[in-house]
Amino acid sequence: MRPGTVPVAIVLGLLLLSEPAGAQSRPAEVNRALDALRVASSAAAAGEWARALEHYQASQRAAPSVVALEGVANAHFQLRHDAEASAAYRELLALNPELPSDRPEIRREWERSRTTAEGRLRELDARAPKGPTPASDPLERRPIASPRPRERARDRARDEEEKEPRTAKNAIFVEGLGNGLIYSVNYERLLGSPDVGLRVGASYMSIGASGGGASSRVSWASFPLVASYYFGSPSHKLQLGVGATVVHVTGSASSGSLVGSASGITAIPTAVVGYRYIPRDGGFAFSVGFTPMYVPGEGGGFLPWGGLSLGAVL
Repeated sequence: MRPGTVPVAIVLGLLLLSEPAGAQSRPAEVNRALDALRVASSAAAAGEWARALEHYQASQRAAPSVVALEGVANAHFQLRHDAEASAAYRELLALNPELPSDRPEIRREWERSRTTAEGRLRELDARAPKGPTPASDPLERRPIASPRPRERARDRARDEEEKEPRTAKNAIFVEGLGNGLIYSVNYERLLGSPDVGLRVGASYMSIGASGGGASSRVSWASFPLVASYYFGSPSHKLQLGVGATVVHVTGSASSGSLVGSASGITAIPTAVVGYRYIPRDGGFAFSVGFTPMYVPGEGGGFLPWGGLSLGAVL
């Protein structure tokens, strides 16, 4: 677990769970512990496990917590300090905190921490030497190439990151051109892992003209409805989507005493193929893509189109 991905409320809820009975940290110590956790989380995300270990230990000294203790264990594990990692995971499993019954999110984090610790202990046991290896001729030994420690740690950090679930699942964005024709304001809900997105949007425009005693006005509203499937890393995605843009058009004209109006509604099949940046843990998001349409009816046909969106994922 990377502490930066755990909401502060849950960190505070788990804070002090590993302190001896009767102990209580002061607010200043808690703040120092949280600051150290933030630095440790950034270092762990960058694969700098030695630096992460230093700050996890600093947080644990300031105000003992499940989050800091698990971070210490994970850092030792990544640095292949097997004995220290095993001791820290066993210390974590030995805790028996009184969890608040009205905070299910804290209980879920505690259970996740226990599950992670149990799995890591099994892995440590599996990779521990089981006994002396058969004797061999020292002259025949050759060095075995292996990834550098920093690269190996970075690969492990990336693998762990990809396994963590998405926390930001609501996207709000404005798209220029694209599936909404001229522009659209949109909401999308991201489901599951890998991600599936269900999007709904809306736009409205009205254009009028007059001259020589005559006037006319055309208004239309469009509503893009798109289902997308996302491939790629947790934040950088290839987007493949299909759907329809529902368009409602009204028109009116007048010339002297003559007045006329008409309206209609149609659904235009559409699709999207493009790149989308949607941070797994929330923040600024954008996309660019090819959004072709098929306009039904006489004079219609295939319409090559494209769009660019800017917004945020929450």
